[in-house]
Amino acid sequence: MNNPKVSIIIVNWNGKHLLKNCLTSVFNQTYPNYEVVLVDNASTDGSVEYVKKNFPKTKIIVNEENLGWSGGNNIGIEKTDGELIVLLNNDTIVDENWLEELVKAVTSDEKIVAAGSRVYGEEKIATLNLVGICIPTFSIPDKITPVFFPAGCSMICKRDLIDVPPFDHDYFMYNDDIYFGWYMRLKGYEIVYAPSSTLDHLESTSGKKVRGLIPYLEDRNRLLNVLLFYESSTLLKIFPLLIVSFAFNILSNPKDRFKIISYVMRNMGAIRKKRKRIQNGRRIRDKDIIKYMTYKLSGKGGPFYEMVNKLVYWYCRLTKLYTYEFYDQIHVKRKRSAVREVDK
Repeated sequence: MNNPKVSIIIVNWNGKHLLKNCLTSVFNQTYPNYEVVLVDNASTDGSVEYVKKNFPKTKIIVNEENLGWSGGNNIGIEKTDGELIVLLNNDTIVDENWLEELVKAVTSDEKIVAAGSRVYGEEKIATLNLVGICIPTFSIPDKITPVFFPAGCSMICKRDLIDVPPFDHDYFMYNDDIYFGWYMRLKGYEIVYAPSSTLDHLESTSGKKVRGLIPYLEDRNRLLNVLLFYESSTLLKIFPLLIVSFAFNILSNPKDRFKIISYVMRNMGAIRKKRKRIQNGRRIRDKDIIKYMTYKLSGKGGPFYEMVNKLVYWYCRLTKLYTYEFYDQIHVKRKRSAVREVDK
């Protein structure tokens, strides 16, 4: 593809104060072929009028209600026609070569379905643990590198490889980028991190407006991801780890824990239908997905968490839940064996 058209979709809800910096940077790209689409989730702060006046090249889609990040992006994707789709948060400021580097990354291999950008200030990038929690693990690479999922604040994907709509409307916000990444990996596609595509991110500005919902939505959607994407045999192995993870959190926020259990029980029929659809699209086994994950239940330091993580490591070894750490060990052993052979 020679400079394929890119549709840049920015979901907005009462973010007028963010749009000047965001849109100014987006309209200053070195990449030549793109459109900018603002999907407004029923803002009441004059966002739409502001963009019409100050950024007239922006295509605007106005929703009658707040559909969240998931629903807003679904609408934007359905109503645009770019060969490549970029999802960008409104609380970001992108560098001038941000889009060009994203396009280079996602088009560098036909098996790559999506790529994510680097956020200034990040020292590590995250992967998932076996119960669906993001754990910052890997140092920032200096080249395009496989990752489990593309971070939703700035990601690009190929329209012809994704389902439309690609997100579960019921998620509303949080962990929907993980939903996307997990589903694409289950279908056998590759996802990469593009360190040369850079931006500033003000960190969940929209989420602050619904602060009371954040822990509930994060943990509910994390559990939904686990229930939807694992094979049944893997889910049985994961279940004890879910119980341990649940026990860690129940004392800190018991109300949300019971709300989540209630939600799952009330929506079990719908969850089963979603799971069946997702599993029917499976092309690779869990073992080829888990190798991108970590066994660690927590990224925190200290003797207690180290002990818990060590117990989980031995549990994973016993049940053959081989995360990336196990493959790293095999690689190190092979290198040591090769050195011994040379010494002989």
